Amino acid sequence: LNIPKKPKDRQIRFLSIPKQNRSGTGEKPSTTTWAGKEAHDMKGIILAGGTGSRLYPLTKVTNKHLLPVYDKPMIYYPLQTLARAGITEIMVVSGRGHAGHFLELLGSGMEFGVSLTYEIQEQAGGIAEALGLAARWSGNENVAVILGDNIFQEDIRKDAETFKSGAKIFIKEV
Repeated sequence: LNIPKKPKDRQIRFLSIPKQNRSGTGEKPSTTTWAGKEAHDMKGIILAGGTGSRLYPLTKVTNKHLLPVYDKPMIYYPLQTLARAGITEIMVVSGRGHAGHFLELLGSGMEFGVSLTYEIQEQAGGIAEALGLAARWSGNENVAVILGDNIFQEDIRKDAETFKSGAKIFIKEV
């Protein structure tokens, strides 16, 4: 695998957090269904913060993840990637300035067959801080993390279904 020093890669990260049920035996809870899809023991996190300074002045009035790419807002692409993978509980982490725009556009997530939760990153703190904000919400579940400006054509459902522990990173040179 040849990765450039400063890659312009698109990534989804699956992260494993040890499972524990209330009895502490480590058994996985049973899967449930929601909106007609099998729910995995995995939640999704879309990181949609940042100032979008390289796209200024377009980002003066909105977040870059809400700008159109072809026929839909950029944020739809990672959201649909997670939904197609059967991940139905998704958190969108956004900066304070345009958080209401995400809520107005995406609502509860019902239109996509998912349940959306929102978290505000008060100031630019990077990916690590954004994931820290999602820690309580994700609990002991495995999570799929995708950047809000990523567009995947590949189906990651099988990878999500078979993920057990550790980390899996998808990288594609662009």
